[in-house]
Amino acid sequence: MTLKHLFGLVIIVLGGCGSRPALTSCPAIESLNGRDPTVDARKAFTQGDRRLLMMGGIVGTIPGAENSNIPSRMLAGTSDTEPLACSNLRTNAQRYAETFNKEMSELAVKNDR
Repeated sequence: MTLKHLFGLVIIVLGGCGSRPALTSCPAIESLNGRDPTVDARKAFTQGDRRLLMMGGIVGTIPGAENSNIPSRMLAGTSDTEPLACSNLRTNAQRYAETFNKEMSELAVKNDR
């Protein structure tokens, strides 16, 4: 490989390194900041969406309602293929999902009577 080719390769590699903002932030989980999961669960319930929130991964989990048979949907940003920034915020998402799911489960029980 000539010096000219090596220089070109270095420019290409370095050029790609600066354009990865998604790896330094996680908008999906960051959007939960300041939100009240209890209020969000009640709003979803009244709008007819009674699904629980599932944390993604090799095997998804439903925090706060692990043994529930209520349908669920994956909480954005919690897949095991998400960038490191999302992994670092996963605890926040799990707390949110647990509170949301407990409220949604209680609403389902109250309204199924």
